[in-house]
Amino acid sequence: MSTANKKGRPKCQKKRRKILEACASLLLKNGIALTSMDKIAENSGVSKQTVYSHFKNKEELCKATAEHMCSNIQPRSGYIRDESLSPRQVLRSLATFYLNFFQNPDVLSFSKTIIADPQVAKFSADIFYGEIYCRMIDQLEECLANQSCFLLSETQARKFAVAFFNLIKGDFYLRGLMDISFELSDKQRTSHIDTVIDIIIASMGEYSK
Repeated sequence: MSTANKKGRPKCQKKRRKILEACASLLLKNGIALTSMDKIAENSGVSKQTVYSHFKNKEELCKATAEHMCSNIQPRSGYIRDESLSPRQVLRSLATFYLNFFQNPDVLSFSKTIIADPQVAKFSADIFYGEIYCRMIDQLEECLANQSCFLLSETQARKFAVAFFNLIKGDFYLRGLMDISFELSDKQRTSHIDTVIDIIIASMGEYSK
């Protein structure tokens, strides 16, 4: 009996993951109003009864889906501690990492859905903000506070992390949210990153070496 239970668990988790992925796809495409439990069951290849065996209602499923989506797009830390790097080198590495993240199509799709659909925002906005945005700023703060080339207190590190995070998004992220077609050239990327770094380094003044 013990062996049977162990074999059954992966199948349940596999079905659950299929349900979450089907729900995510439908939410991004149609919004919550046009995403029915019947359609989720159909797209995930399971019965409606199976969907309800994992989630008691649509609201619970959508909340779990938001958590699943955040888990999938959540970036690993862009911070690799290296005491041989200068402040400018550290910031360049971080800037490149986060600029790539903000141009990720999955990030833009999820962000647009939250903004466009109040019902989706109701259960996913706080999750997205906490699990993605706040965690990324926490990572930046950790880097600025611990890297020896920055002479910052925790409070100062937090302030610079928030400023750096918002500056690096630039207007590129907003263009993506508004579906304004544009292509960021390598030259534009480099120029934007250099400008942000110059602003942050100048603001740090004596707090960097």
